[in-house]
Amino acid sequence: MSIELKDFSMHKNIEIKTNRLFLRTLKEDDALLLKDYIDEVETEEEALEWIRGMNHAVMFYVWLTETNEIIGRVYIHSKADLNGEVEIGYWTV
Repeated sequence: MSIELKDFSMHKNIEIKTNRLFLRTLKEDDALLLKDYIDEVETEEEALEWIRGMNHAVMFYVWLTETNEIIGRVYIHSKADLNGEVEIGYWTV
């Protein structure tokens, strides 16, 4: 299946809540927290750049509702090397 998705920026600020889990896209306020979970970033400023640059993916971070602890992320993204295909993936802490 091929789908053309060039800009995911319209998918910002999406939230899904259940009794146990809370999924949402990242906000700039998450930068300090994010640097502890993403290997690609070491500082809060790098985390902000990473969040601002997420126009090629829809990425939901998954929190436990009760403890507000990040337990992973799920994402859909398109890359040039995928020739128009999208990839669905996940990551866990």
